[in-house]
Amino acid sequence: MVLRDLMRKVLVLLTVACMAGGSLGVLKAAPRDRELHELRKRQKEQRKTLKIQQRSMKRTMKRQQLPADSRKRFRRQLKMERQVLRTGQREERKGLVERKKSMKRNHRQ
Repeated sequence: MVLRDLMRKVLVLLTVACMAGGSLGVLKAAPRDRELHELRKRQKEQRKTLKIQQRSMKRTMKRQQLPADSRKRFRRQLKMERQVLRTGQREERKGLVERKKSMKRNHRQ
């Protein structure tokens, strides 16, 4: 009987702890900066789109018999596209952060 009561208390405490931990997780997951969150989400979609596009281009190029130098040029082109996207996205994020900082500075003055 005492063991059942103890087990019941432990079960209730675990349930309450899980529920409280879950609600804290939701609070933590809420983005502090909505604009930055949306930007990151959009950029992630851009990266996914580019990846899918490049994958299909690779498949079509594999089907064709091409000389080694054109295959190499093609791979470099794909790499360059990824690099351009990454740097553009990085600059976009930095620009947003800088704008927010300058807005805060101007607001404080």
